[in-house]
Amino acid sequence: MFMLQEAELIRSEDAAIQAYLNESPETGIWALENYINALNRVIKEREIRNNKHLFLMISTKVTLREAYVRLALLYGKIGNEAKRKENFEKAFEYCDSMNIERELLEERLIQIVTTLDSKFKPLDEN
Repeated sequence: MFMLQEAELIRSEDAAIQAYLNESPETGIWALENYINALNRVIKEREIRNNKHLFLMISTKVTLREAYVRLALLYGKIGNEAKRKENFEKAFEYCDSMNIERELLEERLIQIVTTLDSKFKPLDEN
């Protein structure tokens, strides 16, 4: 059952990234927020002990970090600086090293996501 649920989450992430890349910022925001909410629900369901979770195909920490960066970038596009900052703060929570200055960490996260996005291929693409 876990694998089927994770496969559905992967398809949902794919759709959210496609919306982020190809639709209006508002549509991308809606899709990413729905994806993040769905993933967080599953994480809560699968919590076992010591804040650990059982996932077989998804690295939740990396996936959420990238989703929050994308969301921050979209909020930046529509001029909502408060939401942009809020989502970068959420992305920072999923970073291993917090010894980096926030501004440099933000730049690095944007660079990582931009590189990933330039190589993105939808699941339904052959």
